Amino acid sequence: MRKISNVLREIYPIDWSNITTLECGANAEGNETSDLIGISNCWFMEANPNDYNILKQYKKNTINLALSDKNGEVEFNVCPGIGSGLSGIDFSEDHLNDLKIFNLDYETIVVPCIKYDDLQKKYDFKIDVLVLDIEGHELRVINSFFNIEEELLPKILVIECGHDWIERKEKLNELGYVEDCYYYNNCYLTKKNTNILKNSDNIKLFNDQWRHFKWGEKIIYINNL
Repeated sequence: MRKISNVLREIYPIDWSNITTLECGANAEGNETSDLIGISNCWFMEANPNDYNILKQYKKNTINLALSDKNGEVEFNVCPGIGSGLSGIDFSEDHLNDLKIFNLDYETIVVPCIKYDDLQKKYDFKIDVLVLDIEGHELRVINSFFNIEEELLPKILVIECGHDWIERKEKLNELGYVEDCYYYNNCYLTKKNTNILKNSDNIKLFNDQWRHFKWGEKIIYINNL
C-alpha cells in the first residue's frame, strides 16, 4: 500500500515546499505524512496521551489536542495499551462491534479539544492539507466547518471513509469539496474554488483500482468516479 503522502504527491503535482500539512489522528505507531517532512511544513495531532508521549519523542510540531466542534474538554475513549485506530471520541455501533471482534474494551478519559479555526489561530499557521482519521468523530468536525471562514478551510482533504461515509460525503459536497479519487480506505478531495494542479492519469488509475472498499462484510463506499 502506498502511504498517504505518496498518493498525495502522485495525484497533486504541486509545489510541496510551500504547503502546510496537518495529520489529525497521528498515532504513535506511524504517520502517513512523515515522508513530507523536509519538503513541507508538517504538523501531527494526537489526542491519546499515551500515543502523544511517544510521538513527540521523534516528531517535531506535535499537538496534544483533540480536533472537535468545540473548545474545552471532551470525553475520549481509549483502549488501554493499544493506540492505532482504536481510540477516539465518537464510537459508532459498527465501530464498537469492531472492537468486540478483537475482544477489546475501552476506558473513558477527558482530553482537551479545540475547533479547527481556533487551532490555526493558536499555532499561527494556515493548513493547506488536512489528513483526518479520528475514528468516527469526523462528521462533527465537518459540521463545524460550516461556521468557519472560507479561507481557513483546507484546500486538500484526505479523510478516512468510515461507517458514516455517505453522510460525511454529502456534507463535504455542500462545503464545496469534490472527490478526486479513492485509494484503499481514504478519499482525496479538493475545494472547488481552488486551482489545485491534478494528475488526471494517476487519479484515473487509483479510481479504477479502488471501485469499492469493504470492511468486514460491509461495503463502506462504492466508487462511481
